Amino acid sequence: MHEKNINRIMTLVFLFLIFGFSIWNLFLPQTAFSETENRALSLFPKLNAKEIKNGRWMQEFEQYTTDQFLLRDDFMRLKTKADLIIGKMDNGKVYFGKDGYLISKDQLDVRQQAANRVLLCSFLERINQMEINKNKIQTSVLIVPTASSIEQDKLPQYAPVLEEEKGISNLQAQIERISHKTVFVDGTKPLLLAKKTEEATQLYYRTDHHWTTFGAYEVYKYWAEENGFVPFGKEDFQIRLVSNSFYGTNQAKALGAETMPDEIYSWSFKNEPQYSMEIPAKNQVKDSIYEKEFLSKKDKYAYFLGGNYGEMVIHTPLKNDRHLLIIKDSYANCFIPFVCGHYESITVIDPRYFRGNIYNTMQQNGITDVLFLYNIVQFSNDRNFVYGVR
Repeated sequence: MHEKNINRIMTLVFLFLIFGFSIWNLFLPQTAFSETENRALSLFPKLNAKEIKNGRWMQEFEQYTTDQFLLRDDFMRLKTKADLIIGKMDNGKVYFGKDGYLISKDQLDVRQQAANRVLLCSFLERINQMEINKNKIQTSVLIVPTASSIEQDKLPQYAPVLEEEKGISNLQAQIERISHKTVFVDGTKPLLLAKKTEEATQLYYRTDHHWTTFGAYEVYKYWAEENGFVPFGKEDFQIRLVSNSFYGTNQAKALGAETMPDEIYSWSFKNEPQYSMEIPAKNQVKDSIYEKEFLSKKDKYAYFLGGNYGEMVIHTPLKNDRHLLIIKDSYANCFIPFVCGHYESITVIDPRYFRGNIYNTMQQNGITDVLFLYNIVQFSNDRNFVYGVR
């Protein structure tokens, strides 16, 4: 009898905890944005009969309960600690790599990748036939591998490696079939070469999914040569340490994993040219391509360009009548300072936030050159890519 009472009490306690937490979560104030993870959180979905019937409302509700869970960060830390103690090589979101590397555990959406290849090739065909101010447009495509390809020696033993190289080569082959005018640059080669040099520097952040400015510079040199420019040497830049306390998005996905913070470096031309940067959506004009205020915030990578906007235009002191359009993901943010030395203006479009007409933008800004810059994972998974090339 005594044992039955204990079992009943344990059952009641368990049910109280489960339902108590669930009810508590429903009455907690909702948090729209996670500074820790640098992303928007799911909010309570609006009740809709159609969405309930097709099951979509329940999916959104499950995401809401995951994002708005009581003591969420503490439970994430506890789970990561448990995963590390039992010797797991990942927590479902990042790999626990060697030397403190936290490497994104990504997936490639093969169907979306194929759809984006078609969209990009169709756009290239169209703009290769265009003239703006009686000038043909020079096009280039730069696709960058992620750390899981270049830093394979940092991955845990037996960790599967994404077929990034195959995705890049498939895109290159399809572009070459439709146009020999487009310069295609695979970032894999210069990054692997840089990794093998005696003066090898950190090409990707340990705690973030982005490449570093050192990695971006190595690929910039290769891209510049392929496009007929003489690349600037390291001696042309002032390289400054601007932060030694950067914890990026991968660390936020693995709270509790012990790793050293990353360093962020800026590269500025020694003659300190004056740039202006327009952000049409905010009706703002800034006098720098760096936003120092972000160095004191969680999202320190937003130091480059101030983050991501649908459209921005950078004006440089050059007067060479070359105007570049970059259609990009966030890998381009720390790459752009290098190309500022080659163009009079640079229009930057991020398809995730851009809803304008790309052809009108090109005409208005007198575009002479177009660069597509994406990492292969983002290119493969981006369902907003259509807004940058439609």
